[in-house]
Amino acid sequence: MNVKINKQEGFNLKKIADSKYSINGVAYDADIQFISPNSVHIIINGASITVNRKSVEDNKNMTFSIDGEDFTAEIQDELDIQLEKMGINQADLNQNNNIEAPMPGLILDILVKEGDSIEKGTPMLILEAMKMENVIKSQGAGIVGSIHASKGQSVNKKDLLITFE
Repeated sequence: MNVKINKQEGFNLKKIADSKYSINGVAYDADIQFISPNSVHIIINGASITVNRKSVEDNKNMTFSIDGEDFTAEIQDELDIQLEKMGINQADLNQNNNIEAPMPGLILDILVKEGDSIEKGTPMLILEAMKMENVIKSQGAGIVGSIHASKGQSVNKKDLLITFE
């Protein structure tokens, strides 16, 4: 899991092996001890720091402090990383109350029907792209207006898939 810190310069953290982590592509040996579910003590290259989690919003954004200084982090899963590599912003998935294909692929399943009332985060359809199944979720609440795709259909990036009333 990558962590992008929204600070002036930010950094990218990735576990690469037991007691070995990569920060901005540089490998470090680290000793990590969990103090509590919200607190961890880290010794990295002889430096000792304490990290305290303050809040987590929608499993994507986290606020924490390192030795008393507050940071905000955006947590990315594999889909987020792939979309970023392709230059696709998650906000682009629902422009103008429509759902467009975020990338070329094959519609494996449509999980809603016209007239359904949905909430933010409702799974709308499954799109297979780059040998991965991607669940496309609604970016807001609404009522499904029209479905412009069908199961088994190949779609291109930005193809209109679902509109809302």
